[in-house]
Amino acid sequence: MRKIRAFTLIELITVMAITTILLTIITIPVVQSFNLSRAAQSYALAQDRARSIINDVVKDITNGSNVRDNSGARGSVAVQVPGLAANSIETILLDHTKLDIFQPAAAPSVDAVNGGLRNPNVLLNPAGDAQDETNWKVDPTLRSPVGQPIIPVTQGFRLVRWFVSLNAPLRAPASGSADYRNWVPNPYNNPYDRLLTPRASGRDNLFVLRRAEVPFRIYRGGAWVFNSDLFVDVDGDNQPDNIDGPYFMIPGVDDNTGVALAGAALQAKNLRIMNWIKASRIVTDIDRFDSIATVYNKNTRAITYDGNRPRINSLITFQPTRIANESPDGQLAVRIGEESTNLAQVGSDVFRTQYGAWATSKVSVRPSQLVQNGINPIANVNDRIRLETNRRADGGVSIFYINPVTGDNLEVFDVSAYEQSAAFPAATGFGAHPFSYGMFEANNRSNWMSNANAMRDFIPFTYSRRRGSVRSSFAVTEVGFGAPFTSPSSSGFTSPEDNRPEVFVGPAFTPATDPAAVIPGSATRWQGGTTTPAENFGQINTRFNVLWNDWDLIFPGLGNKQDLVKRFIDLRRMLTKDTMTTPIYENQFAGGGRARLVPGSEIIIGPDQKAGTNFGRPVRYTRVSGQSVGPNEYKINYVDQPEPDWNAILGAAPPAAYTLNNAISMILQPRYKEGYVEFQSDPSKPIPPGNISIFYRFQHNETNDIFAVDYETQQLMGVNITVLTFASQVSPNPQQVTLRGSGTVRNFLR
Repeated sequence: MRKIRAFTLIELITVMAITTILLTIITIPVVQSFNLSRAAQSYALAQDRARSIINDVVKDITNGSNVRDNSGARGSVAVQVPGLAANSIETILLDHTKLDIFQPAAAPSVDAVNGGLRNPNVLLNPAGDAQDETNWKVDPTLRSPVGQPIIPVTQGFRLVRWFVSLNAPLRAPASGSADYRNWVPNPYNNPYDRLLTPRASGRDNLFVLRRAEVPFRIYRGGAWVFNSDLFVDVDGDNQPDNIDGPYFMIPGVDDNTGVALAGAALQAKNLRIMNWIKASRIVTDIDRFDSIATVYNKNTRAITYDGNRPRINSLITFQPTRIANESPDGQLAVRIGEESTNLAQVGSDVFRTQYGAWATSKVSVRPSQLVQNGINPIANVNDRIRLETNRRADGGVSIFYINPVTGDNLEVFDVSAYEQSAAFPAATGFGAHPFSYGMFEANNRSNWMSNANAMRDFIPFTYSRRRGSVRSSFAVTEVGFGAPFTSPSSSGFTSPEDNRPEVFVGPAFTPATDPAAVIPGSATRWQGGTTTPAENFGQINTRFNVLWNDWDLIFPGLGNKQDLVKRFIDLRRMLTKDTMTTPIYENQFAGGGRARLVPGSEIIIGPDQKAGTNFGRPVRYTRVSGQSVGPNEYKINYVDQPEPDWNAILGAAPPAAYTLNNAISMILQPRYKEGYVEFQSDPSKPIPPGNISIFYRFQHNETNDIFAVDYETQQLMGVNITVLTFASQVSPNPQQVTLRGSGTVRNFLR
């Protein structure tokens, strides 16, 4: 009998153990390789998707005509996520997660006869000229233009919106209604990272990035109206009032406020959400891609909460580019034809930064010189002295004077009040005098005008966020009390609302025929009568006639009076029509300041001196330089000119300060001072009766004063994209790719 041999139980167990070990050694690397392959594939996909998104956003920005301000709530999107308490939902605003880009205006034009838009892709006569808009057929399906951009580029009616939202904000109710208006909110669900929602809790519903290109306005009923499919006009002014609403993709709440809706308003909101979904496309993948990240401890996986609210970061942001401490370029201070002696000390009054469309900004200026005793400049030995814009507690913006040496930090100019008064004169007590309003509003709070240092170094300015410019000059018509006033004469040269300085010319007498200037004369007659040295100098013709007849008595042997006696005015001494002193006056006579004329800004209107049908009627005079002054002409000093040696000429020095009734101060010195305006001075040709009105701009900055601007510009938008993708539910650690890009609005109009 043959003996049958078999494996013992121990041998079988040994073999099984060895096999298990071998299979484990072989299988684990294989499984790991599969996971690594999937992770690598997911990472590569995330990189590709991030690059694609960056390219698309930058393309839209560069092709747009304007980027809407997306600071604060304007660029925020509300998201809803589970809270700490069971079954609670928290609404969180994610900053800079919405970007609106206006597209350039495009053809076709409106067909007024047929009441529709012409379609450039459908020709009435295919053999005709396709460029002829009258050959384009009216397309009743068109709601906004689809043709080529109109040159030069202007803002059109189409809007590209990039925004973050849930993949499916709404879902059908249990009843299975197919009517979107009756659908219910579909909550956020991320079954992959197992943080806010449990693992394997149903189909995911993640936050995605969408792009929508929609008509902002549509042509309907023979008129351009806002697109009511997406926007709401609450106040009936035909303007979309919810365009900046951060809750526009949250079901059941008001777009702007987040207040709960009910009834028809709730149904209308659901319909708008579905219209946005239909008008947009998802640019991130639908599955396993999330656009938000929960903040948590990676060691313990404990979520960070602020009360009941989890801390959430947006992985996609559209932010204006930050520009720090840019020194704006000063524009040309003196143009060709406006040259004058000693203009090297004249600074620019307009400064422009590299980019416009400021979202936020801070403007500062550091004086290069400080003014002492009104006229004598000294070096700014402490360059920390500055004037800069800051936001007040009430939300307004003012310029503050900061002097570390004295500890001064004073509000000196209310920029917001200035802008309010300039835009809505009737809304303020100063009428159309915003410069004075800005000064006095600040003074009411800080009493800065009693501070000699602040008055000495005062450099006011305004700025345009859209243009990206700073302007340091103001119109003399912006100075005034805001109270009603009467024109100096009934000539009607300027309206009572126009507060520019005026001077009365006086009767058209010559020196030989003027009753106020008949011989014999005296050395002091020019001081009295109709030529009393009031701030606006009385009557130009009469004063000239008196000086002409009495010159040899006033200045014996001084020289040829033909070259010395002039018809002139001194802008330093001229008040506004409501008798308020101007900054030019304050600079010279009220104890300090830096104000000076802006070259080329003056507009002088006076009676027409040329024979003809227009004789005596108001005309604009023409500036001349370096030559004699003829009819309807004038010569002006923009800055102080070098004075002669008065001791050598007169044997005495003039008074240190302007002195009324002093012949040197009032007659000789003005022709070397800023603000001297000389007219035609032929004694046989008086200026016709009437008024001479003078408009000019003034500025407080000088050549070497340094402006600096910190700002965020929407003209150069930065795009930050972090793509968070989950390889699988069994591998909750996501692959993360972050890319950054920027795009310049090439068609931006400043």
